Parts: sequence; structure tokens; C-alpha cells
Amino acid sequence: MIATVLSGCGGGGRGVPMDDGKMNMQEAAERADFLLDGTLQAVKPGVAWSHGVTTTGNCEVTRRRVVMTQISEQRRGSFLGLVDRYWRSTGYEITAVNRSEANPAIYANSADGFELGLTFGYKGQAFLEAATPCVRKSEVAEPATPANAPRPEWPIPRPDTHDDFWSSTDALPSSSRSAL
Repeated sequence: MIATVLSGCGGGGRGVPMDDGKMNMQEAAERADFLLDGTLQAVKPGVAWSHGVTTTGNCEVTRRRVVMTQISEQRRGSFLGLVDRYWRSTGYEITAVNRSEANPAIYANSADGFELGLTFGYKGQAFLEAATPCVRKSEVAEPATPANAPRPEWPIPRPDTHDDFWSSTDALPSSSRSAL
């Protein structure tokens, strides 16, 4: 199940209109898509992913991506490390890290008030979320970025795409492991 720790108005810069109220929910959703797409493009080798459910509140939007590639326990640290390095290099502030072996996670904030999260769920399935700050109310369309895997139905299936690197249970050399 997806934890929606990023949704709702309140802390983390939310509750105050972003950009003096110039940005609406659709524009904020597009910005969230941009942040998620950039994160997925930074993951090498690439993974199969699909859009998760978009949720809206009174003044915010949460966009989601569901990784359908099987990421083994041995490779989760590398996946988290790639995302951590990308987010830091892009200027995001890392706000929390969950070092759980079974369900690790990392969270960050962008300078413009977006909250990002990467969490691992059952069987190593990765979920990315980007929650917008509070913006002007508007309608919100589905994401325009085409996914590279079919959109999962509820309940979300287990990851079903094998990748020679990400799904491998071979241990990585210590120099290749994440510092997370």
C-alpha cells in the first residue's frame, strides 16, 4: 500500500500559496511530473515504471510513480544512493532517511516547496511521490509523460519486470554500495 506521508496542507512549506498565487494546481502538477521524471531519468540502468494515482486536496496535488522493475534487497541501497545523489546535485534538501532493510526510504524538499519521497514497499517495489505546496485551486489533468510500463490497477501488483542489474541478488563490491 502506498503511504501518503506527503499529502495534506500543513508543514514543509505548505499552506501558503506558492509563487504569490501565480501557479495553479495543474501547473504545480506539471512541475511535480518534471521532478519525478528527472529522478527516474537519473536512475541508470533505467527501470520500468508507471503512473500511480494522482491525489488532490484543497490546494495541493500529489503525483506518483510506481516502479515495476524488481529491485532486489542487494540493490536497494544503490537505487536509493542514485536518487540521493541526484536530489542533492539538483539542490534538494534531504529531510529524512529511513534505513530499514525491508522498507528503506528517503525524503527531500525542493527550493520551491515541493516534497519528494522514495519509499520501498513489499517485495522491493519502489514508489516515488512529489507533493506540491499549496497553490491556486484548478482542475488537474492526468500526467502527460508516457510511462514505460502499463498502469497498474488497484491493488497495485508486485513488481513484475526483471532487470539483469536491479533484480540481481549478487552482492555489489563495497566500493559500489550506497552510503545511505
